[in-house]
Amino acid sequence: MTDNGQHIVDVTGLKIKDPLAFETQISQWPGVVTVGVFAHQKAHVCLLGTASGVKTLTFE
Repeated sequence: MTDNGQHIVDVTGLKIKDPLAFETQISQWPGVVTVGVFAHQKAHVCLLGTASGVKTLTFE
């Protein structure tokens, strides 16, 4: 549950063949605030937690 009372659904093992279409379709469902796939707006930086500390990955 978020600070604003929204439910969080965490899904693992999902095979997404077309991330853009998936994100577009799920975003249209009533009540969906965000999808979290980030297919339309790609990340520029990823902070990856590893056994030896945080590793910063950058993308262009």
